[in-house]
Amino acid sequence: MEQPFTPTYLIAPPCEGTMEGFPGALTAIKNYLDFCLGATNPSEILDLSGETSPLGELLKSQIPEKGEAIIGITVSTATYQNALHIARLAKLHNPSVSIVLGGHHFKGGQGEVCLRQNKDCVDYVCPEEGEKTIKALMTGKKRETVPNVFFFSGNKVIASASEELSLEEWNRVPLRLYASRSQLAKLDEEVPYISARGCGYRCSFCSVGREKLRSKSADAILRDLRYLSQRGNTFIAFEDNYFSKKLPGAVALAKKILEEKKKDPSFDFRWSCQMRLDAFDFSSTHSEALNLFFKAGLRRIYVGAESFDEDLLIEMGKTRRPKQYIARFVKNAAHILKKRLELGILLILGRPSETQKTEDATQNYLEYLDSLPRGTPEALQIYPSLSVLYPGTRDMEKFLNWTGLSSWDTIFEEFTLWAQGHRSTLYENFAHAEGGIPWGILNIAKIRKREFSIDRSKIRKLERHLDKLTRIGQINAPLKAHNHNAQRNRA
Repeated sequence: MEQPFTPTYLIAPPCEGTMEGFPGALTAIKNYLDFCLGATNPSEILDLSGETSPLGELLKSQIPEKGEAIIGITVSTATYQNALHIARLAKLHNPSVSIVLGGHHFKGGQGEVCLRQNKDCVDYVCPEEGEKTIKALMTGKKRETVPNVFFFSGNKVIASASEELSLEEWNRVPLRLYASRSQLAKLDEEVPYISARGCGYRCSFCSVGREKLRSKSADAILRDLRYLSQRGNTFIAFEDNYFSKKLPGAVALAKKILEEKKKDPSFDFRWSCQMRLDAFDFSSTHSEALNLFFKAGLRRIYVGAESFDEDLLIEMGKTRRPKQYIARFVKNAAHILKKRLELGILLILGRPSETQKTEDATQNYLEYLDSLPRGTPEALQIYPSLSVLYPGTRDMEKFLNWTGLSSWDTIFEEFTLWAQGHRSTLYENFAHAEGGIPWGILNIAKIRKREFSIDRSKIRKLERHLDKLTRIGQINAPLKAHNHNAQRNRA
């Protein structure tokens, strides 16, 4: 007799004060489970990201009081403490449940730290892709054979073998969206979509960098786009870290979209994507590609400029040739603005090494871009974010060297707990990114003593800089406080 699947609940914890969105990682896992185990398998998504009601009663109404069950909770640094709170409530309600926490937060040794600090409520930590992990648990695999997890065996933390979803498998899994309790995830018109995972770049602030880039095939993407179009989504946001990294593939996709639009007039939507402007020449070599993207429905491009300070660009790993980087960025931005395209420029402010030169460079280049002709009045938009530290990043490695802490330290356990009690301090002046440590506005000397405090003089300096930026001519003002999510794109 075939063993029944273990009931599974995939939970997105509350994310008050942080980036709005929808549980893309959980959707990917649920899609995979439905594809492999059948659509009637006992798994469901509980999107609590927008919840303000008491979680204890809510979980009691959703999770069985007795019997085995799996609870998988997607975690960013911002939602870490809320995830632990849900885990403890679930264990209190039903001690037989197995708790799995997953996400980029568990890089850089934080997976083992989490297990050791939270043995009362966490059974597994998954710092890698979660599809095969949850499937193995649902189908009753022995924990030693469950891939991509840390778990306790006696008093020893064991790391299981890694096993990512193959590109062939991913291409075969169709996208489906699910009903949600959260108002943040209704997805009536605009919807985020991930067609690639990983990123080959090495930006110092990002948890996703230095990972192998894997892109779905054009046919698989087109299948998913048909589904989204048929359900009434009129704007699709490609959330790939770098949509056009492989330009021939992006061009092939745009051509397929145009062909489909000709065959089916109802296949009608607009879309946005993220690019690196230093990789193209839209004035000549790649001008036809940009025109093709526009014809296929591209209306908004997001670019992570991060800074126009040459020294900071090198420090952040954006480029080794900052003069050429900036020149090509500005040249390509000018061509984008001439079209009926919106250009969203992402900036990172508040790094410890910022100087007046940094502020002046940002101000000067934005003023120049603002002076250029544009095809639509709101074409130029600026999204500032606060520089923060995430586990496993090169910035975090630098911070550890400064403070003398180790990668196995409990600094994130302590900071995320402290941050919950200081939300007004962190958010009243700036969007606090995705919950990482805002090293540029904290008192570093106190961190060495296991204390956290905001340096008010640094906050005032940031406020003055932002005030100057909001006064720039036709830039879409006020500046949009943007949560620069460098822990995204992870199932």
